[in-house]
Amino acid sequence: MADSNEGGIVKHYVDQFLALGVKNHSGENVADQVAALASDSLEHLDVWKCGTPAENKIKLLAQLQLQAGLAAAATPGQAKVLMDVHHLISEQAGVLR
Repeated sequence: MADSNEGGIVKHYVDQFLALGVKNHSGENVADQVAALASDSLEHLDVWKCGTPAENKIKLLAQLQLQAGLAAAATPGQAKVLMDVHHLISEQAGVLR
């Protein structure tokens, strides 16, 4: 059950970043929304009860990178947002990935 909950928070934020990526791919400027959501996700992961904050941040980064790779050919604007947020979270969290 814990694995399901851990994945839940990661999936929640990946889905939100994917949605912002769609908006970006459609031409909308989402830079401020991405930065705010990146900060919110880190704050939320720091207090999440399932798993450690570091483990959950690494899972989030891995999923962002995976989804960016999957989206790159079809929706490069979406992939760019995912990689931008990957970079932001890596820097803010002090996680090199």
